[in-house]
Amino acid sequence: MIGAVEAAVQIGLILLRGTGARPTSFGEVFELLGERGIIPRDLAAAMRRFAGLRNLLVHRYWEVDDARLYRELKEGGLETLRRFLRHVH
Repeated sequence: MIGAVEAAVQIGLILLRGTGARPTSFGEVFELLGERGIIPRDLAAAMRRFAGLRNLLVHRYWEVDDARLYRELKEGGLETLRRFLRHVH
């Protein structure tokens, strides 16, 4: 999960290069991609939530509910990542 979000952020930064965008957070990368029409806004919002989840895993891992994390990934999280890849491919 952490690696997938970080890779998606790197892709997003490449796509934003030359647009004048200067994101200050992982979540903002996805927000800017949505605002510029590079990915759909609903996908940008979903990816921004993933960025928040990544931050929780990295910075406050002791607060993570493993069952919730598994459920979120299984019930659409992986499809969100696949959708992101289809849009940036």
